[in-house]
Amino acid sequence: MNSDLHLLIVDDEPNMLATLQDILEEFGWHVDCATSGNEALDLLANLDVDFVLMDFNMPGLSGVETAEKMILERPHLPVFLMSADVSELWKAKAVQCGVRAVLSKPLDIPSAMALLTEHHKQGISI
Repeated sequence: MNSDLHLLIVDDEPNMLATLQDILEEFGWHVDCATSGNEALDLLANLDVDFVLMDFNMPGLSGVETAEKMILERPHLPVFLMSADVSELWKAKAVQCGVRAVLSKPLDIPSAMALLTEHHKQGISI
């Protein structure tokens, strides 16, 4: 598919990370993974990524808090959150701080890939 796309996935559930990484790499995407907000911020300091796909609810820094820090440093970085259960209020807060979308878990992989690809085609990247 798009072997030039580089994605950072952040999730505190190792099985979710491994599954997403395997699927996206099978489609030719370059994927790096982090298991916490702090680890993601450390990785991002040394990576040029096209997108971040991050769990909403994580121990320590939440997805929204991490996204806020990422977007402050890289205002044009598309950050997408994913969650099985999040209130409309939190979704609104996420979008207000610059998150592009909140995707439902379990993640619909074809829809998520289409969304990321569309953002890339529109030139919305770092």
